[in-house]
Amino acid sequence: MRKLLINKVLRLFILALILGDLWSQDTVRLFLDADRVGDTINVRLSADDFKDVSEFSITYNFPDTELNFAYSRLNSNLNIQSEVKLNPYLSFSWINPFPVGLSLPNGTVLAEFKFFVEKRSPQSCFDFNVTGRPSAFFGILSTIIPVKGVGICKNFFGGLVEGYLRIDTNNDCITDNTEPPVGAALIQFLGNNGTYFAITNQDGYFHRYLPFSNYSISPVNQELIQACQSSVAIDLNSNISTTYTSVYKQKNSCPLMEVEFIAPLMDVCKSNFAGIHYSNRGTIPANDVYITLELDASLSIEQSSLPFSIIGANLYKIDLGTVNAQFSGQVDLRLKASCNSKLKGRTVQNIARIYPNEYCIKSPKYSGAELSIISSCTGNENVFEIRNTGSGDMKNEVVFNTVEDDIMPNFGGKLKLDKDASMIIRYPANGKTRIITIDTISNHPYQVRANAGIEACGTHPDGSVSLSFINNYSQGDESPFVSRYSTELKESNNSAIQISSIPEGVGTNHYINKSDRIRYSFVAKNITNNLVKRLVIRNRIPENLDIATLQLAKSVNNFSWSIQEDRILEIVFEGLNLLPSTEDELLSKIIFAYSIKPNIEVPFNTVIENSAEVILDSKVIYNSESTIHTVGYFIYTIISDKKDEHIRISAYPNPCEEKLYFDLGKKDDYTIQFFNHFGSKICEEETKESYFSSNALVNQNAGIYYYLIISKDQKISSGKVTKSTR
Repeated sequence: MRKLLINKVLRLFILALILGDLWSQDTVRLFLDADRVGDTINVRLSADDFKDVSEFSITYNFPDTELNFAYSRLNSNLNIQSEVKLNPYLSFSWINPFPVGLSLPNGTVLAEFKFFVEKRSPQSCFDFNVTGRPSAFFGILSTIIPVKGVGICKNFFGGLVEGYLRIDTNNDCITDNTEPPVGAALIQFLGNNGTYFAITNQDGYFHRYLPFSNYSISPVNQELIQACQSSVAIDLNSNISTTYTSVYKQKNSCPLMEVEFIAPLMDVCKSNFAGIHYSNRGTIPANDVYITLELDASLSIEQSSLPFSIIGANLYKIDLGTVNAQFSGQVDLRLKASCNSKLKGRTVQNIARIYPNEYCIKSPKYSGAELSIISSCTGNENVFEIRNTGSGDMKNEVVFNTVEDDIMPNFGGKLKLDKDASMIIRYPANGKTRIITIDTISNHPYQVRANAGIEACGTHPDGSVSLSFINNYSQGDESPFVSRYSTELKESNNSAIQISSIPEGVGTNHYINKSDRIRYSFVAKNITNNLVKRLVIRNRIPENLDIATLQLAKSVNNFSWSIQEDRILEIVFEGLNLLPSTEDELLSKIIFAYSIKPNIEVPFNTVIENSAEVILDSKVIYNSESTIHTVGYFIYTIISDKKDEHIRISAYPNPCEEKLYFDLGKKDDYTIQFFNHFGSKICEEETKESYFSSNALVNQNAGIYYYLIISKDQKISSGKVTKSTR
């Protein structure tokens, strides 16, 4: 009996050990880890002591005001029964379809989750369990397995620098909250790990996350304001955040108005969004401010966010009243394009001007002369009226040149006009695009190169006309008071993001001058089937463009901007109700624009490639096609840069059969570039001699060719030669 009792106790003890082992199974430990790639956070859920698990459910929360859940990727061994993706938590459950419990090696990743960053913060935290949704694990006998979740708080973006920029109105170089803020100003951060930039909002506020390091901060000086302190050192190695507030002292007490006309490629016979961005970049308010808008005859105003009056044929006036110093504003427009089918592919040309338009700082050597060009197609002629609309006479002659389509036919000359005087230049209408450009007036504050073009005047022998050449060249609106914008009437495609530029560049290589300001326009479209509430445009500003010259503009809708690491300009539009393009083409679009110049030191023949991406409601990324520019000279100009030298260069024989000979006048370092009649460069040769024989045309077909001679990065001569047959 005693032996039987002992056996029963032993069996109960063994059973207790078995059950006890089941009930006291090691705790399942869950770990969260995360990293960042660009503006995407990747979170991994890993487990240790994952043994004999029959089913489980997991819930963890995340900072929903900072992140937007994108998608999850689950371990191939897990068969998800339910999944909840509800800000601010994620929850999913799993049931084992097999009779044997599942065991996984320690450190196994159960799931990965991806989030788009909506708002950067010094620290982002992820933790387990949400009220009413605890994590729970069960063994094969429905025993409860204890679970412990280890969350994570992590800094993904480095240290935060924030502050304000203001204008010093009392000349004490001390920050005063009552002084005017400086909007759309650039702040540069120079560190051992690179150079970064921030941009101020309209109220002068900026913030910038930077990799932990030491930095030298300096506001980028503007035309009329200069930072009181050239730079300030900060240490972000030990500080997760710091403040930097600075003031600009005034170079001159003056208003300085700027205007920028913004529009995308326009649809024929449809309504199109456009905008006029204006600002006072001066140091005092501007009074009685108004804008005149000269629209192409094929466009009309359907709607404007500000009242306007008609003051002439296709000429409108918008009164702005008083515009405070460093204030920026926007006139939102809806323009209707003509339904004339013959206009498809044509270029519409528009000019916005802002007043008052007095220069704040100018050289005492500047005469006050200003040149403007009015172009028209009259009868069978291209007519260009060049007028001096400035306040003084021209002191010196300037050169003007013309371009037919993409080539220089060697028509040009010189002009010198007194105040209010004009001259008229006429060319036969032949269906080609005719563009006239004038060299800059000496000592002009903005080095304006007056420019005008005529398209589709007359016809080619076959009855056709040349199109799409006017935007190849700079618009001649270097002055801040004038904005010329040319765009083509086309049927829009269904891309989610398009990028266009002016100037587009000349020839197949899209040549631009090193001094040209490039205007990039972005059109984002809702190509989904749902309303879009939030839209993000990201554009990596190419290394060969000078961020310090960046000027931003926009049309329609509020937005915020920032420059992130790797020179990424990020524009965020929130609170939208963008309709799908299938429901309303116009109300599915957002447009944004900025202008920028190439770096001064960029070598000639440098290629600048620019593209962008758009994210619709933090879900899908779409990429644009690229724009291409090449920095260099193109053969459309015959102006000599060496104005103090009398340069006489000859090329002979002309026509030539094989070799071409140059008499360069003296020995020097010369580069001779050759172009075909399409404007494409066919070769380049170098010499140090005063006489030079070229083989450039030996293997070329008979026809017209152009040459450009450069010495020490200056154009000294150009011309046209004919290759003949034997």
